[in-house]
Amino acid sequence: MTQTDAFIADLFADQSDDPILVCMTIDHADLAQPFRVVNDTVDLVSNSVTYTAYPFEFTPPEQRHGALYPAQITIDNVHRDIIMAIRDLLTAPTATAFIVRASDPDTVEMQFPEW
Repeated sequence: MTQTDAFIADLFADQSDDPILVCMTIDHADLAQPFRVVNDTVDLVSNSVTYTAYPFEFTPPEQRHGALYPAQITIDNVHRDIIMAIRDLLTAPTATAFIVRASDPDTVEMQFPEW
């Protein structure tokens, strides 16, 4: 996937007025609907899908010394509904993530496969 010049400039800028956002979907066959969140203070619509504003940290997958380390998410103050829904699952949910710029949420700059 090729990133836009604007994304690369924002990524390496000391400051930017255009936040880089991570959109994440947590899903499982036993969930009534997937959890879709964006690490921002306002909800975001990307490609006609609404992502709910929710504070979290995302560490993308990386390869070090020949080993692949999976992506990681850190969520503070997890909402009780999310905890209850995930605790009831018998198998692990899956997650996918992608990165967009706030000014252009329909252009996916980076995508991370299901983990």
